[in-house]
Amino acid sequence: MTFVTYVGGAVAVFGLLVYSYFRIPSGLPKAVPAIPIYTSVIGLWSDMGQDQIYDRWLREPLEKYGAVRIWFAGRWNLLVTRPGLLSSVFRNEDIYSKAGSQKKLPWGVIAALVGDNIINSHGDTWKLYTSIMKPGIQRTSLDSKPLLEKSRKFVDILFNAQSGVGAGKGVLVNPLIQTFTIDAMGESFLDIDFNVSNPPLICEEVDPT
Repeated sequence: MTFVTYVGGAVAVFGLLVYSYFRIPSGLPKAVPAIPIYTSVIGLWSDMGQDQIYDRWLREPLEKYGAVRIWFAGRWNLLVTRPGLLSSVFRNEDIYSKAGSQKKLPWGVIAALVGDNIINSHGDTWKLYTSIMKPGIQRTSLDSKPLLEKSRKFVDILFNAQSGVGAGKGVLVNPLIQTFTIDAMGESFLDIDFNVSNPPLICEEVDPT
């Protein structure tokens, strides 16, 4: 009887811990629906894409309410899509402070990839990023000549890379596009020529078969 009591107590404690971990916080608004928690992992165990998951579980409540409660990054979040609600969030950053993956999941791969940036930063850090980015984005005149030259060079790089592997094979274009984007954004918005497209590129061959 004592053993059964211990087992029952352990199961009860475990169940309480699971409930407290997955319970929707009382601070989230109850007027908007909660998306089933299994939608966050269903893509791992089925062939459903994110677009299918969105159409089946998220589209209707988001279009109706403009916001839903959803499980993401190990916690419940409020996903907002209605413009009026988004405007309120952006205008009241003291109430709705942003927290990116580097704070939600500091041990995760996404946190290591994106780090702290202008999208998910808050307060003085966000002001620092915007002070750097705004002058380039809000400029009244934009000289398109550097971008045109970078684009022509990018096309030449693609042709040269393809001719280097021969017919019947392709090249992995991701690193080529990344270097072009860095060059184009740097010169167009920051007035900095990173010149990352100039060093010899090692192109990975892709066999279509």
